[in-house]
Amino acid sequence: MRLSEIEIVGPQDFPKSMLEPWLEQSRPRGMIEDRFYVNYIEIGDERGIILTDDHNNIAAYAGFISVMHGKVWQAKNAISFDPYKKQSLVGKIYKMVKEEYHQSVQSDIEQTTDARKLWTKTLPNLGLKPMIFDTKTDRIIDPIDSNISVYPNTEEKHRYCWILEAFDHYPSQNLLKEGSLIMPYKGIWYKG
Repeated sequence: MRLSEIEIVGPQDFPKSMLEPWLEQSRPRGMIEDRFYVNYIEIGDERGIILTDDHNNIAAYAGFISVMHGKVWQAKNAISFDPYKKQSLVGKIYKMVKEEYHQSVQSDIEQTTDARKLWTKTLPNLGLKPMIFDTKTDRIIDPIDSNISVYPNTEEKHRYCWILEAFDHYPSQNLLKEGSLIMPYKGIWYKG
């Protein structure tokens, strides 16, 4: 799979201290792996999920913007903290958002190399099937069956992004097929 249209940006690390006020305002919302507490916060159209350990230490965070009247959560920020790095915690948050909260998740059009790894390796390893969304044609493309470039090296920056549909119900008329005469169904994913 060759990917090159989402813009790769430098690391977006931020300190735990930035999340601590949000953690204080958050509401408990279950657990992941019976090891991490899920803390949910909602401010306007922003959604945040903070994972904490038994001692209320922040292990990971994923932030989203609710778009399309709440149908889609667009990923904006995500980070894991030591000693919990390399445990796929952000991927597990995305999986929980999709499977338990029944929210469709869409990537940002700017990503770090860690986010690229999340969408191309971590999420598939967790049993999820990220698809590519073409914002020009409204087509959904299976990355396994295509040679689409998703990360930029051309003037067509920001054309593609990753998506996880809440119920994996990708309408067949919306899937990219060679020589298809059927127009894609419009309006499911965010194009902003």
